[in-house]
Amino acid sequence: MKRTSRLVLGISILILGILIALGPQYIFKICEQHHGTTTACFWTARALIGVGGVIALLGAAVIFLKSTPLLAGLSLAILFNSILAFLIPNFLIGVCGEATMDCRVVTLPALNILTILSIIISAGSTGFLFVKYRKESVPDAHVFPKLD
Repeated sequence: MKRTSRLVLGISILILGILIALGPQYIFKICEQHHGTTTACFWTARALIGVGGVIALLGAAVIFLKSTPLLAGLSLAILFNSILAFLIPNFLIGVCGEATMDCRVVTLPALNILTILSIIISAGSTGFLFVKYRKESVPDAHVFPKLD
């Protein structure tokens, strides 16, 4: 993968990971606690700090590594973490049940957009890198003489 492509891929994943990790806390905030209890939104935001942080670190690693097999593995790891980041607010932990709360109106759609973008980018790069690696590792047929 060319240096420019690695930079674009790595920086875009790094930014998406940071937004996934810190967005629910600072940018598109979750709702406040209700009646002194901790809501599902709070735990979703906490879990996404970890998963988004891992996505950001893997994106930073993409910038510095050159090996096609390593980049393919990193892209696959980013893909799996991005799927997990999508599942946390939608199925695993969730957000508030009230349709008018900030977490439902603002946070959940923003997280869905960010995680789906990350899934699309990482799935595309994973596919591209696996095909590239396969082409690099399989020798050309015309190099070897035909055995009779």
